[in-house]
Amino acid sequence: TPWSKREEEKRDSLQAYYGDIVETYTLQRAMDEKILTQYRYNIYPVSLNPDEAEEYQRISKKILQMVAMRNQGKKIDEGALQNLSFKRSRLLDSLEDKFVTLDEVLKNKKPSPYTLFYSGSGSVESDDDPDENNDDGTIRSISLITTILKKYNWYTSHFTSKESPLERQRILQSFKDEAIDAIAAIKVLDEGFDVPMCREAYITASSKNERQFIQRRGRILRRAKGKKESIIHDFVILHNDTDDVFKTLAESELLRVMEFYNSAANQEELLPQIDIIIKKYNITINTDDSHGEWWIQKNVAWGCW
Repeated sequence: TPWSKREEEKRDSLQAYYGDIVETYTLQRAMDEKILTQYRYNIYPVSLNPDEAEEYQRISKKILQMVAMRNQGKKIDEGALQNLSFKRSRLLDSLEDKFVTLDEVLKNKKPSPYTLFYSGSGSVESDDDPDENNDDGTIRSISLITTILKKYNWYTSHFTSKESPLERQRILQSFKDEAIDAIAAIKVLDEGFDVPMCREAYITASSKNERQFIQRRGRILRRAKGKKESIIHDFVILHNDTDDVFKTLAESELLRVMEFYNSAANQEELLPQIDIIIKKYNITINTDDSHGEWWIQKNVAWGCW
């Protein structure tokens, strides 16, 4: 189980009961021993438009103010703080540039079976597809993804909490039988999904929870007949403004990028992209020599993310 720096209390509590870790089996070792496939990792930078950037700054300012008050020992509305965090996450889930970039990526790509598209739960403004619209006139991000896929002749199905267990079984069987090319999912594929033939994943939204993006990577690394490698496409939020709030966002995204980079087969071609990110946002990388790990040196509390 990967533990983030925000979960040290949970980790310490479990270790106090069960004891220290007795054995570690790394992802890299699993790939070296042919238990899992090698994978290529592709980074697609996306940015916020002016309206999205303004809203992101507004929400982030409120979050920072509430966290500062809590750190000073003042009582705050924890429910309101959580709602602000959810609102900011949904905003990032549905950035317009993600779908513009996805459209560009798929434009010259033929439909490919056993492909996963991970969507966020956010919504974007739309006057189209009224059946898919929410009450406020927005369209769910996952529906926009499937609209783009349909445009390029992909056969796909949603896989969300709205589908019944029976419907999910039917969708998975269609996926295995190649009756559909792809599944567009919101969270429900993070655990308990075992289709070894999956070989490609598009991550248009990801939480900061390390377990989530590690599990998502694991969905496509299982070995299967005729499968030589897996491919991960990651839509990384890197706003053009290097203001502190956007630097913090870039640092957060870089945590996932570096986790995926560390075991990627195409590290050499990724290095220039990562170097540009580090220099642009003046991010400091520290290395823990005792564990062969790295982390980002931050001046902002993890709780503010």
